[in-house]
Amino acid sequence: MASSTLAGSGSGSRSLAPAPASDPLEERSVRRLLNSRKGVRVERQFIDAAGGKHQVRSAPARGGRYLYDSSRRWGLRALGFCDQGDGQTHLEALADDYVERCSGERRYVCRRLERIDITRSAGLG
Repeated sequence: MASSTLAGSGSGSRSLAPAPASDPLEERSVRRLLNSRKGVRVERQFIDAAGGKHQVRSAPARGGRYLYDSSRRWGLRALGFCDQGDGQTHLEALADDYVERCSGERRYVCRRLERIDITRSAGLG
C-alpha cells in the first residue's frame, strides 16, 4: 500500500537548508530514462510563487506508477510511488496535494528524483 505523504517532505517547518549542488549529468541521465519510457503522463500543471512552471508527471513502474515533478527551476523532484491497487484516484489525490502545497512556494519541498527511484520501482535496477 502506498503512503499518501510526499517523498522527502517533512511535517512542520517550511524552511529548507540550502539546496545541494545538483549534478547536471545525473539529472540528464534521469530525464533520458524518463523520456525513453512509454506511458509517461502529465497529471497536473502549476506555477510556483516565483513564477516557475511545473508539470506533475507519472511514469509506469512495476505494480503502479511513480509520481514526480518536472520544472526548470527545481529540476526533477520525487513525489512517490502509487501502487496499482490504490488506483488512479489515489495518484490524483497525491498530485493535487503536491500542487496545493507547492504552488505558493518559492523553493522545492521534496528531494531530488534519482535514477534509482525509477529503476527500483520498475524492477529494472
